[in-house]
Parts: sequence; C-alpha cells; structure tokens
Amino acid sequence: MIKLRTAVLLHGYNVNEVNWEHVVWGNPPGEPGRIPTAVAVTLEENAEILLLFGSSIGQERCGEWVSSGRWMAELLSVRFEQLKEFTILRALQSFSLKQINRKIKKTFKLIEEPDRPANTVGELQAAARIIHEQGIQKLICVSSKDHVSRIIRDALVVFEGDPLIVSHVSVRAAATLYTKEDGITPSARASVANVVVIEPRATVGPRAQRMFGIGNNPQALAEIDAVLKKYGK
Repeated sequence: MIKLRTAVLLHGYNVNEVNWEHVVWGNPPGEPGRIPTAVAVTLEENAEILLLFGSSIGQERCGEWVSSGRWMAELLSVRFEQLKEFTILRALQSFSLKQINRKIKKTFKLIEEPDRPANTVGELQAAARIIHEQGIQKLICVSSKDHVSRIIRDALVVFEGDPLIVSHVSVRAAATLYTKEDGITPSARASVANVVVIEPRATVGPRAQRMFGIGNNPQALAEIDAVLKKYGK
C-alpha cells in the first residue's frame, strides 16, 4: 500500500474566548480538545507535518503581543506529559511518551510570519501554499466537532483546482464544542445536532446565506421569526 505524504492542520482558536482552554485542550480521559486530537492523528497517520498558524488574533502578555497559535503551541509544550491521560492517545500503546515527543518535535510547525490568517478560510489558504511547496498529497483538518462541517466545505473550495488533495482531504473532530460555554451560544443550542447544513438544491439556500448579513439586528430577526411562525412548521 502506497503511503501518501500527509499534513495535519490544527485549526486555531481565539485565546480571548472564555472557553479557550476547554476547546483546545479538553478534559481527559474522554473529551480531547483540538490539540490532543491533532497529536493523535499525526501519530495514526504518520504525518509529515503538523501545521498550526499563529493567527492575527492574540493577547498581550508582559507587554508583548502573542498570537493565539503561539498560546496553543505553548500549552502543548507545558502539558505534553498529560497527553497520555487522553483515551485516544492511550489507545496508541505502541508509542511511548518519548516517541510521541520525538514525532511531534519532528513534524510540528508553528507558522507566524508571513501567514497570520484571521479565519478558517485563511488557514486553509495558508496551508495550501505549504502543501504545494512540500508535495503533500493528503490533508486532515482537526477542529471542534461543531466546526468541522464548515471546514470540509471551505477546504473543498480552496483546493478545487487540486484534484489529488480534493480526493484526500478530510476532517477529524475533537470532542469539544467551541460553542459550549462561550458566553454567546445558549447552552441548549451548543450541540452538533444544531449545526445547519444547507445544500445548493435547497430553495432557502440563497436567502439563508443573505441572513448572515443581518447579524444581531433585533428588529430584522423578529420580523424573520414572525414569517417563520406563519409559514414554518
């Protein structure tokens, strides 16, 4: 069996979010966040590169601005020995902590400059340049389980002109939700079941896309809600 050169893209998360630590690290043993999930995928796939971008969003520390990506990289370094507490890494019994450390040191790349993407599409576009430079043939994107459906859509758009990558791009969901206890999303809505996917065939699709431009306009949302109550189920 031919092994494809593989990259794992660890999607960043805004360090200023109130649930940042939960989202990126998670709770052992059974709720791995983005970082331990990406480490596990890198080992399982014997990936050539584990990518993390610095992000244009960050936080001041001791008078120095530090990107969200660097915060994540430092968290991985500080808590490295705790990785084995997660079931997904304990399942990889053939790897000792020393071997995991050696593999991650070899593959992990935090890229700050010139690429500091601000969003998911920016991360994928930045990754595309590295993928093409290094002859990567397979891409696995790691993020929260309520975010991965958007990632696969955006990845297929970004790599549309590259049939090899399109055929070998996938997502791996971390167990944590980025909408859980984020201070914005009502707790009852923080669920994968509430992720809305609208395919082009749906007649409401163009209208739903335009609704994103409304933002949190209370009057507009009230009027839309009234229409839905009149015609919806």
